[in-house]
Amino acid sequence: MIAKISNNRFIKSFKPEKWSRGLFWSWNLIFIAFMLLGFAPQILPMLVTGVRTGDIPSSFLLYALILTAIPVIAVILGLTLLRSQPGKLFALGFGAEAPLMLLIAFRFFLVRQMTPAIAVLLITSALGLAAFLWHLLDQRIDQRGPLMTHARLISMTFLLIVGLYAAVWVSFYVVPMVAQSGHLLSSFFQQIGRMLRELNWSDLAEQWRWIPF
Repeated sequence: MIAKISNNRFIKSFKPEKWSRGLFWSWNLIFIAFMLLGFAPQILPMLVTGVRTGDIPSSFLLYALILTAIPVIAVILGLTLLRSQPGKLFALGFGAEAPLMLLIAFRFFLVRQMTPAIAVLLITSALGLAAFLWHLLDQRIDQRGPLMTHARLISMTFLLIVGLYAAVWVSFYVVPMVAQSGHLLSSFFQQIGRMLRELNWSDLAEQWRWIPF
């Protein structure tokens, strides 16, 4: 009897609604802390200075501002339009917000020169994500007529193609990353320990500003 009661409690703890809300809000707390307490105060001033001096293209500042604003907008949508819809809340976080942040971060950190192939990939991804976000937020999306329905179908197909392409591309790195995970974690904690030993305690306030980032 006790085992049965424990089993029922275990099953009830896996309600999709609870997990949808928990995953969305826990990840967004991380995103907000990273972007507003780390990335924005540390990186944005340097980007503004670089744009003024002409060392950095103004488009990079725009990407950084969009990257900072994404989790804020997601939280606002979660508190307003999607507050009572945990399924859509989960889809917003992991189907729209996280891929969009990865897309902007990819352009911001990795791509220095825009090639036609990269441009097509980014534009296709953006169209697909826009269609998916429209699908989540528009309560009357099925009443928009055949033209808009076909446009949504085409854009969502773009998103599927990009998702499959990204999955194939990432799969080449999964095995070596898993094989090196132990070494990477060990190296990470060694660097943290080295940083703590070399910390200039007289500048503690300045040093701690980097922790969220």
